[in-house]
Amino acid sequence: MKIIDFSFYRNFSDAFKLVYATSRKLTVLNFVLTFIQSFFPLIVIYLIKLIIDAIGEVSNSEVAEVSFNHVLMLIIVTALVFLLNAIAGAINEYVRDKQSLLFTDKMNLMLIDKTTSIDLEFFENTEYHDLFSRVLENAREKPLNLVNNLFHIIQSFFAIVTLIILLMTLHWAVFFVILFATLPLALVRLKYSKKMYNWYMDTTQSDRKSNYFYWLLTGIPFAMEVRLFSLKNYIKNHYLELRTSIRDSKFKIIKRKVILESLVHIFAAIAIFSAYAYISYLTVIGMLTIGALVMYFMALQKGFNLFEGMLNGFTYLYEDSLYISYLNRFMNIENKIKESQSDKELPKPLMDGIIVKNLSFRYPNSKRNALSDINMKIKANDTIAIVGDNGSGKSTLIKLLCKFYQPDSGEILFDNIPLSEINDKDLKENVSVLFQNYIQYNLTIKENIILGKSNQAIDEERMIESAKKAGVYDLILSLPHGFDTVLGRLFEGGEELSIGEWQKLALARAFYKDSQLIILDEPTSALDPKAEAQIFNLFKDLTKDKTSIIISHRYSTVQIADYIYVMEKEAIIEEGTHTELLQQKGKYARMFNLQASYYKS
Repeated sequence: MKIIDFSFYRNFSDAFKLVYATSRKLTVLNFVLTFIQSFFPLIVIYLIKLIIDAIGEVSNSEVAEVSFNHVLMLIIVTALVFLLNAIAGAINEYVRDKQSLLFTDKMNLMLIDKTTSIDLEFFENTEYHDLFSRVLENAREKPLNLVNNLFHIIQSFFAIVTLIILLMTLHWAVFFVILFATLPLALVRLKYSKKMYNWYMDTTQSDRKSNYFYWLLTGIPFAMEVRLFSLKNYIKNHYLELRTSIRDSKFKIIKRKVILESLVHIFAAIAIFSAYAYISYLTVIGMLTIGALVMYFMALQKGFNLFEGMLNGFTYLYEDSLYISYLNRFMNIENKIKESQSDKELPKPLMDGIIVKNLSFRYPNSKRNALSDINMKIKANDTIAIVGDNGSGKSTLIKLLCKFYQPDSGEILFDNIPLSEINDKDLKENVSVLFQNYIQYNLTIKENIILGKSNQAIDEERMIESAKKAGVYDLILSLPHGFDTVLGRLFEGGEELSIGEWQKLALARAFYKDSQLIILDEPTSALDPKAEAQIFNLFKDLTKDKTSIIISHRYSTVQIADYIYVMEKEAIIEEGTHTELLQQKGKYARMFNLQASYYKS
């Protein structure tokens, strides 16, 4: 996996581009409203000072009514300023909420596009799972948080500048009082922000593992086995052990942070209250009015809060930037298998067939080959079968035929055209696979079938024919809403199917795609003998004028194949027709006779 280092400025630039691209108008409006709000604190504080001084004048005035009108006018102006600030704040909150919803959807779509286009080998990599977990947990929200934090810092900065100008009319040293009161606290938080980031890095795998244990205890697929084998306490104890370790390590950091912050707050309190004492002294000796005292008190407190918030904002910027680096790393993972934009299409129809030549492959981080020097000839319109023990490389070979992985050596040819040169989109259009671990879509039956060719208009006639070929048509008609019946228990009114019925539906999906090459990985593993016999009796008709590959553990089912390959320990050890392999009296013959003996006995 290629990992790229990104600086803070690069992370910020990328974050801003993402947010700005989501909605330019909302981003600009967010900034403008935030900027406008930065001037309200000074205006309000100064108006309150004027009101207090005006009230003082009223008490000494002979024309109280005229003086009170002046006070009332100031109160109305102050109320209007409060109202404008509240309206600006409400609009800004609406803008941010709307932008947040749009940005979350944009990020989710971006992650979907990346995840569905990434090489499958990354899913075999622990480092990938750690990185993706960090992206899902934190990095999606961080770009918008970073931009909002920056706007908050800008707002605080301009508000502080106006307040500092006001406070420096009192004494030039007030700025340094505020700085002395807030900077140490910001440095402490910056330090522990880095510590929390390191903690998060160190606990990612433990957190993922604890989530896995939680999933085992709460997930529907495991409910029966957890109860049958009384696994609750065993898994729960592992879950609690991990969560306790994660929690304790975090509490340890937080405890140290709180202690250090408390010490720093002592110095902050001394600085602020020293300034309060100085302002009070000037008021007592008559150099300041009561209104001025209140104004400076409020300005000092507001300035302290804003300065602290601004410095904390820089801490959050730094923290968000660290997490955004995960997003950048994930989005910049480079595929080893480059998508072919070649104009070479899969020949239609195949004339010579498929040749696998000296093919070898090893999974990432594995110490042994999954395939070693595989050679194979698949004639056009023939049905070939691949049999062998678990782990012999059968399914891996299919993954390479589908171009999910790139071989370490050797090549695959379709009518003498290298697979690597065939246009990817055309290849996907012309290869249909029923995987051993097929998906049970909790959608309608119609969708479960037409997903085999979802990029085209629905062909009702082909859909019905595919259901009939897979032996699931009668079942569909017996359900309350026919092809519009929702399947599974995730949504209201869903109908649950048996494992065998789900497999028939997956088979119908493969038939609906109507591809040149059909690959069936254990296509009848969940079917009863009668249904299995029906499908294989019709298989030659179902795959007429098509090239097909069957992977199976059941030696009795592969007799229909024109040619059979036997795999063992990532290599082909035998090949031939069913009759030829029986005559060789090798592994195929032994396994066929062994399975047959169970039926005879």
